[in-house]
Amino acid sequence: MKNWIRSKLPLTQQDKWSPQKDPAPRTGLLYTIKTILFQSKLNVLLIFVPLAFAAKFANLIPIATFTLSALAIIPLTGLLTYATEIVALSLGVGLGALLNITFGNLVELIILIFMLQEGHLRLVLASLLGSIFVNLLFILGIAVIAGGLRNQEQLYSQRLTQMLVYFMNLGILSLLIPTSLHACIKKSKQADSVTLDFSRGIAITLLLVYGLYLHFMLRSRYSMYDELDSRSVSSDGEAQHETAARPKMAGTRSLTPSIEMQQLGNSHGRSLSESRSSFVAAARIPVPPEELDEEAAITRNASLVLLVVSACVVSFCAEFLVDSIEHVVANARLTEAFLGLIILPLLGNTAELATAVTVAVKNKMDLAINVTIGSAIQITLFMAPTMVALSWFMGKDLSMHFNIFQIITLLATVAMVNGMMLSGRTHYLLGALLCCCYIIIG
Repeated sequence: MKNWIRSKLPLTQQDKWSPQKDPAPRTGLLYTIKTILFQSKLNVLLIFVPLAFAAKFANLIPIATFTLSALAIIPLTGLLTYATEIVALSLGVGLGALLNITFGNLVELIILIFMLQEGHLRLVLASLLGSIFVNLLFILGIAVIAGGLRNQEQLYSQRLTQMLVYFMNLGILSLLIPTSLHACIKKSKQADSVTLDFSRGIAITLLLVYGLYLHFMLRSRYSMYDELDSRSVSSDGEAQHETAARPKMAGTRSLTPSIEMQQLGNSHGRSLSESRSSFVAAARIPVPPEELDEEAAITRNASLVLLVVSACVVSFCAEFLVDSIEHVVANARLTEAFLGLIILPLLGNTAELATAVTVAVKNKMDLAINVTIGSAIQITLFMAPTMVALSWFMGKDLSMHFNIFQIITLLATVAMVNGMMLSGRTHYLLGALLCCCYIIIG
């Protein structure tokens, strides 16, 4: 735990601490298994992994296979992230952050690839769009509500969020242009082929932009986010001052930085380095290593084995889930649009929900916003163009052509989030509005 915190601090703050050697991770098969199983409360859902395999090979009704596979993916995602973090520790700050960012989308990417392989092209597009809605409306809304109920009004850095909003708007614009083009030439016989070629060109461009985005965020982490340090300190001071001035406001208290870091590092078995906006963790308030709790860790070799095994099991469960989609749609009265826009995105973003709520309650709305908007950026700049490129390679005709309902809801979502980012403040009512928008869409 000490090494993780120290690696996330700016170099000037790392130098303030005298180097200390952490005890080597304990070895042994039983200790490793115990550490893995008890690192998160969500691991109780691992019981559904063998049940999902049993349901598949026993040829149970598809809805049972679908449900068990979905429940099994949730804890496997946590194990995959846990193993990724430990491997990232040995790679240094830059490569470690890049590894966390890359593997943050692995589960969603696996599910989308299986859906693409089965020919569920419209479901792939709906899932991509649904993930944007989940992050920008539901997860951000729940985080704002949780933070507002605990801390009343919360502040965040507009300078930091504006850069994320710029990238988000670019990604959203790239999703709208192919649909607009198709609407203009829909009477032409070549409308579909032109839209497809245009989408592939946009996909290549977005992947290049995503590379620039990663380079900018990883290389500028030590200079750009200095503002977050001062704002975090000032926001803590303001929260304490307001609490002293208004003692009747129960629950409006600010934790000390050391307690915040301990709780944040241990919450849900998931740390900030596991979020898709892990570069923001560089701006955390410095905490002396002697005040941090020791966190049980497994060896690097064990984490590599866990990473490979978790990825393989996730692949099997994702295949079981995708294979049963047609039967679920036919027999459970669920449409592909509902599965893509609501169920599958919620399944793939449970960890982001836990992380965003945790940091929001700790009065760190900057981090909650970066988790949610950063996830939406990865979907628009990486996931969507990657799926278009993969479909091109696989001989599938997947374009970024959405229907009118999806376009209107996407524009409304972006307008809501952009409007919220202008104020630099959040409270629970704004979160409630975001959640209401998500319920209306669902």
